[in-house]
Amino acid sequence: MVQSLKTKVLINDLIKEFEIQNLILNKSGKTISWYSSNLKIFSQFLNARGHSCNVSEIGMDEVNEFILHLRNKNKYEGHPSMPPQQKKLSDQTILAHVQTLKSFFGWLERSAYIDDNPVKMLGRPRISRKRIEILTRKEIYQVLSAIDLKTPVGVRDTAIVMTLLDTGLRCAELTNLKMEDTHLEQRRLKVMGKGARERVVPVGSKVHAMLARYIHQYRPEPASIITDHVFLTAYGRPITVNGIQLMLKRLAKRSGVRRLHAHLCRHTFATQYLENGGDVFSLQTILGHSSLEMVRRYLSLSSDHIVSQHQRFSPLDKIGPGGEGR
Repeated sequence: MVQSLKTKVLINDLIKEFEIQNLILNKSGKTISWYSSNLKIFSQFLNARGHSCNVSEIGMDEVNEFILHLRNKNKYEGHPSMPPQQKKLSDQTILAHVQTLKSFFGWLERSAYIDDNPVKMLGRPRISRKRIEILTRKEIYQVLSAIDLKTPVGVRDTAIVMTLLDTGLRCAELTNLKMEDTHLEQRRLKVMGKGARERVVPVGSKVHAMLARYIHQYRPEPASIITDHVFLTAYGRPITVNGIQLMLKRLAKRSGVRRLHAHLCRHTFATQYLENGGDVFSLQTILGHSSLEMVRRYLSLSSDHIVSQHQRFSPLDKIGPGGEGR
């Protein structure tokens, strides 16, 4: 029988150990960082309210009080560098905190730091689903037209944007793409996704041509002999996620498509894939989702788009009262 370890163990003393356990479980660096940040926020809340930070003394009352606090908190409130906004935290942000606490306290119980998990029965907050307005064909044309194809960086940026729009890759997956993973003859990419799950992602003929143009004509010499990344900076170093985000931000301003960002490209790909006749099961494989839950959301978005298109182009709605066209 495992002996309980519940003797004045504080949350902050366990965050590093929790990080190590998640590394062993092969959780992504982003997820681990997200867990640690959320746990520090929870610990700060307990301190500010005069509650114990001893994990064995935290109960459902403190957790519920914390969630209510999040519901009433403004975005960036208490942030060290960002000014607060007159806007509440999103449902997704609150769900992220709940998921962090459920994962953390589940680990505490399994590790015998606590005898009972106080959040075992804590439900998931309801998420209000906002309809995502995907990029239109006109906007995609505007974005691509705003890139100067006469420069090596322009060819690289075009290859990046086209790949995002044609494959739905996540930003981190794109930056981690290696030369040995690009099988241009077969028009496919080998991608390492979340949880170290490998998958094969096909590319269309236009992306194939642009990738080949970048790789064979414009990709700079790598700064190091061990660098095998496909997308490089002008100095031959692997481009980072932050580098792509900054590039897209500049491109959004230059093209006039202000809402452009990497994940919107993923949404656009998924929705248009279904609209063009693709099936949900192949889409699930291409996107690297472990379940159909998120893919079903794209199916809903696709249906919404079809309805809105019908409302614009309904044949009978175009006929006037006397039979004349409008």
